[in-house]
Amino acid sequence: MGRQTLPAPGTKVVQGALDVARVTMGEICSWLTRASAGKKSVAIGTLNNYRDGRREMPAPMRRLLAKELRKHARRVEQAADELDRTADD
Repeated sequence: MGRQTLPAPGTKVVQGALDVARVTMGEICSWLTRASAGKKSVAIGTLNNYRDGRREMPAPMRRLLAKELRKHARRVEQAADELDRTADD
């Protein structure tokens, strides 16, 4: 027997919030590509090297990453507000 989907209240809001909260390494790489030298794509392996301290992330990339993370934080905050509103129903 297959899984039943029930019309649970707030399901769409919950799905949207979980999707907004998720950021993949690939998305971060695409953000950083805009600040890379010559607009070359940034590989996930390069991002891992930055994270692990094997390479230093260039200052323009750090500034862009900070900007994008702030934008992402605002989207997460909006999703949290929507979850709060639906929880009060």
